Amino acid sequence: IWSTPGSKIADYPTISILQFFNNHGLLSVSNHHQWFHLSDGSSSYIKQLFKHERFRKKELRVLKNQRVDYVEPIKNKREGLKVSLQVENLEKKEKYTIEVDELIFACHANETLLCLNDSRPEYSLLKRIRFQKNVGYLHNDRRLMPKRKSVWSAWNYLASEECCYDENISVTYWMNKLQNLKTNHNIFVSLNPFLEPDESMFKKVFDDCTWSFKADPFYSENENSLYFEKFNYFLGTGKLAKYSFENKSIEDIKTSNNIHYSYPCIFEYEGETYLIPEGAQSNKIEIYKIHKGSLTKVNTVVSDFAGVDPTIVEHNNAWYVFATDGRMGGHSYLNIFYAKNPLDEWTPHNLNPVKINLSNSRGGGSMFREGDSLIRPAQNCFPDYGTSLVFNKIEVLSPDEFKESLVGELKPSENSIFRGIHTFSKNKESLIVDLKTNEYFPFARFVTLLRARVKSDDAGLIVENSLFKRIAVVLLFLVFVILIYLFGWRALSLFV
Repeated sequence: IWSTPGSKIADYPTISILQFFNNHGLLSVSNHHQWFHLSDGSSSYIKQLFKHERFRKKELRVLKNQRVDYVEPIKNKREGLKVSLQVENLEKKEKYTIEVDELIFACHANETLLCLNDSRPEYSLLKRIRFQKNVGYLHNDRRLMPKRKSVWSAWNYLASEECCYDENISVTYWMNKLQNLKTNHNIFVSLNPFLEPDESMFKKVFDDCTWSFKADPFYSENENSLYFEKFNYFLGTGKLAKYSFENKSIEDIKTSNNIHYSYPCIFEYEGETYLIPEGAQSNKIEIYKIHKGSLTKVNTVVSDFAGVDPTIVEHNNAWYVFATDGRMGGHSYLNIFYAKNPLDEWTPHNLNPVKINLSNSRGGGSMFREGDSLIRPAQNCFPDYGTSLVFNKIEVLSPDEFKESLVGELKPSENSIFRGIHTFSKNKESLIVDLKTNEYFPFARFVTLLRARVKSDDAGLIVENSLFKRIAVVLLFLVFVILIYLFGWRALSLFV
């Protein structure tokens, strides 16, 4: 009933609705139930379950990373009726069969159907249970909440003024109340809203000029700061910088050379802050220690490898660096390197490249844990660079094995001014992303020429950077403008 739209509620049997209302104390003025929240989220169920005495005595076992492929009742001559389960160990790639006395499916009907033979009587019953697709938004747009804050609830039913009998139910969850979130910012989740949340409700961290941008945000919890790439189209080289949320200031990060740096993946190790930037121009992946706004190199992950968007993570007492191969385009060929600790010697993964996929290989920000799951953000570069962010759950990760599965995607809406998304980060109160826009800049082509020179050799035409040639291009451009001013468009005949 909670999730049934107004257009379909009349199809419900009256007795079912009355029983539902009675069970929830809705048929009485004074017998309403008191609802509670779980301060630590749904993981509280698991923690409480494992405190049970039978788990402590190891009378009960939990099998994780096991997939049940098939379930069938069987008759055992000695023990009578049993239930046979065909199971696959996803880590070891092994299949086996176990027999149990009874079985409870604690999952949705469509998931249960995958394990049953279609000739079973349960199959036809569960097949009748229907599902619908819902669109969800995470936002802070108050327009999708009641106008009077005094009536804000954990669940809020939404209806447009024109009609409340839409095909899909429209609900906004007030996550602050529902999950007892410790934040001063309102966080809402709306399902099938009658209007799309306003993107202007999101807070912009930087206001950039047309000829520059800031990208690749990485949050440092110890410093309450944001590390990022600062790019100027006139200079054509990315620099690293740090933004302090406390004093709202930007500090440039000093580096020992003048190559292009981006994607400042920061991490903590033994109380110190380290950084792995993308420095594909150097054809290396290097680790730096951050001290007083300067970078000092402390280790090299790999040489002779143009690592793009390298991302580091600790997992099962080992450290791993993920990076795509810049020599192969930078988007598709995912490689992994591992070591006992960040300052030790690094070794290539035995399966490199572990993945070749244009839509979810290239790194998209720091990895994070969601419960017991390790999530790796990645960039979807199909059909264009920065089309969306995808989130992969790492199922197996060791020096010899790697497996991950796609669990989610984040992208701008179709009518948005934003044309892409690149990197994901988060702090205690919010999520941080960089979004791409297409803005008109009349001197864009000229700036491209200003940043490059063309030379010819046996291999053909090659574009390279050169300050001297940039000045020469500027002078030629000025001569061209003067000729146009003096002779009009007839001056073009001089170049024909």
